[in-house]
Amino acid sequence: MTGATTRLAVVTGAAGGIGGAVCRRLAADGFAVACLDVREQDAARLAGELPLARGYGVDVRESASVREAAGRIRGDLGDPWLLVNAAGVFSIQYLTDLDEAEWDRILDTNLRGPFLTCREFLPAMVAARDAGDSHPQPCGRPRPRRRAGELPLPRPDRYGNG
Repeated sequence: MTGATTRLAVVTGAAGGIGGAVCRRLAADGFAVACLDVREQDAARLAGELPLARGYGVDVRESASVREAAGRIRGDLGDPWLLVNAAGVFSIQYLTDLDEAEWDRILDTNLRGPFLTCREFLPAMVAARDAGDSHPQPCGRPRPRRRAGELPLPRPDRYGNG
């Protein structure tokens, strides 16, 4: 379990270049880090290099895998304060050469993955904010970076749902 003042970050795609760099930076900034990747050994290797980090094998395309990993993370490290969806795949080929299985792999990883991880981890993050543990706010109004197909979800309070 993390200490009372140590915040937990969950990072998907941790064994990749961007995800690994994010894990290292968060650990350097004092976060406990749950390093998630489909390549479990690589995630565990990275976590072994970082203080207060653990590696988990998870396929972000599968809800059961995300749910099981989330349960292990909560048991090992507690509830997350931050989620970074860095897992992503792409395919370099002409659209006319792209088969449906590869298309599905891309969409499932890049779109379904963030949906599943947000659905699993966001409630605890919102509860922490509501309890006074506020998330850092960026200065100004930066344009969010999105992958193709990602759209911002509406805030529940704007529609009377929360």
